[in-house]
Amino acid sequence: MRDWGTHSDTVNISDTVLLKQEINAKLTFWTAKQQEVVSKLTILQKDKKYPEDIHNYVAEYQLDAYQNVSHWLY
Repeated sequence: MRDWGTHSDTVNISDTVLLKQEINAKLTFWTAKQQEVVSKLTILQKDKKYPEDIHNYVAEYQLDAYQNVSHWLY
């Protein structure tokens, strides 16, 4: 939605090629990340490695996520 002060326009970007590419890239990335997390937690549970290993993995994951978000902000 664009507001020009005297009138507003709606710009439809849902079918643009670049947006579809970006959405597909994000979907692929987060699908792979989800599989990585499930795989890692499954291994940790099988090896009975809980507190420290899980804390370290979650900390690394959150740091990576923070860096990804801050990259998009700046």
